[in-house]
Amino acid sequence: MNDNKKLPTWNLQAMYEDDAAWERDFKRLRPLAEKFASFKGRLAESPDVMRQAFEASDEFGRLAGKVGVYAHHKCDEDTTVNASQVRAKRFSQLMSDRSELSAWFDPEMVAIPEETIEKFLKDRKLAFYRFSIEDILR
Repeated sequence: MNDNKKLPTWNLQAMYEDDAAWERDFKRLRPLAEKFASFKGRLAESPDVMRQAFEASDEFGRLAGKVGVYAHHKCDEDTTVNASQVRAKRFSQLMSDRSELSAWFDPEMVAIPEETIEKFLKDRKLAFYRFSIEDILR
């Protein structure tokens, strides 16, 4: 067996050209989490507000997925690279903070009166999120 063979790895440059590009997206995450948190106490205002809250959560989730995959795969490439370890820990801490910022969501959804939810679900603005809403309420 040839020990000099390079093992196949993933191409992280397909996600981010370099660590600076990753850093720019990472810095966008906290404001996105705070944007989502700004809907706290407002979900029952209207179908539009509820949709905006879901969209804010989705926007955070899409970017966090990309940022997180890069951070963890970069760390796995070479576990001796301290910068990669730090990057993965920063991402994990941000996700922990985001969990705290979003812990209100499901309880607030459940607290909305059933008749309000039924009325909201008739609005086309929430059609895309119907399953998610019903799943939370289950």
